[in-house]
Amino acid sequence: MQAEKWSAGRVTRLLAGLVVAVSSVALVCGGGLAAISRSDGRYVDLGAHGTYSTERYALTSERTNWQAQMFGWAGRVRLRLASTSREPIFVGVAAATTIDGYLSGTSYTTVGNHTRTEHDGAPPAIASADTIRWTARAVGPGVQTLRWNATEHPQIVLAMNADRSRPVRVRVVSSAVTLARMPWWVPGGALALGLILLPIAVVLLRRALRPRRFAT
Repeated sequence: MQAEKWSAGRVTRLLAGLVVAVSSVALVCGGGLAAISRSDGRYVDLGAHGTYSTERYALTSERTNWQAQMFGWAGRVRLRLASTSREPIFVGVAAATTIDGYLSGTSYTTVGNHTRTEHDGAPPAIASADTIRWTARAVGPGVQTLRWNATEHPQIVLAMNADRSRPVRVRVVSSAVTLARMPWWVPGGALALGLILLPIAVVLLRRALRPRRFAT
């Protein structure tokens, strides 16, 4: 029995059906996950992991507008850091101007995604951390967790040894945000579009896979 030959049109319908089906499933799954994340305050990982070190007295991040993360939908921020040794560390986040003033005259390092800036200075002859207005802070051994509300004002994350010694070596365990500012139409629209595309995919696939009838 000779195998049935597929026409170009039939192959096109099959490929189109597969593409539409995959898109439909992706939209439904993505919309569902987005809706769950938005409604229950679940954190979405930003992927900023890694180990950072300096021979100076402190490490800081670049100025960051956390509210602009995830398309401007970030509501809450959660940052987890740990020392690579067993020594306790101090980690805090505050307004950029506050951190700049706190570290004025101190030798420290600023790290970014692809940049590293060394700031010359002296040992940290700085005021107690209790005198600084921190957005969030934590101190101790092991993993330290910071949680705060995202704002549009630039902020800086600071990490240093609790005894203000050097070198400083920390590991970013995770950085994540909630999607509390995501408008409802984003997950709703994704779900609706995915459900609309699903029957279209079924029709295209049925037409492509239906056996051809030959005249007798």
